[in-house]
Amino acid sequence: MAEDTTTGATPGTGATPVQAGPATTAPAEPKPATGEDDLGEAGKKVLRELRSAERDAQRRAEAAERELADLRSATQTDQEKALAQAKREAAAEERAKFETKLRRSEVRSALRSAGLANDALVELAMKSDHFAALVVDDEGRVTDLDKAVAALKKDAPELFATASAGTVTRGVQTAQPADVAPGLDRLRQAYESASKR
Repeated sequence: MAEDTTTGATPGTGATPVQAGPATTAPAEPKPATGEDDLGEAGKKVLRELRSAERDAQRRAEAAERELADLRSATQTDQEKALAQAKREAAAEERAKFETKLRRSEVRSALRSAGLANDALVELAMKSDHFAALVVDDEGRVTDLDKAVAALKKDAPELFATASAGTVTRGVQTAQPADVAPGLDRLRQAYESASKR
């Protein structure tokens, strides 16, 4: 007679060892918190402590890097020190150039997306104090760009007025470009448009 090999069989009657053991279920994944408001007071306290510990660790790491740089410079000759200083200055200069180009490109794109189609108005708006203090973060994003555009819109709404059919426009109105992919593609488009002038 053939053995019964159905699932749920008891040990000894055709069950496999996996079936014979107690049923194990994978623990349910906890839902990620959508924000601090979802946390209780204890969760908020832990989050504050973790953020504080992260800032402290970052400060200690930066201090250790400075100490290491000081130790290295103490053992260097004057020529090596001058070379290292020149490299640091060159790197800082290149980063500043890159950030300036990236910032200009991002501001230009944001202004065009906000409704400025006239190149002359875009260039004029880019000189606004609203954009002078914008900073590029470590991930290459321009911080507070949306706020700066909103502030410019509030202070100078006439720049963003769209021309309707039959109205007089200020200068030649060009079509607003399609959204450009972020990052390097946007920077390339900025270079291309600047070189066509």
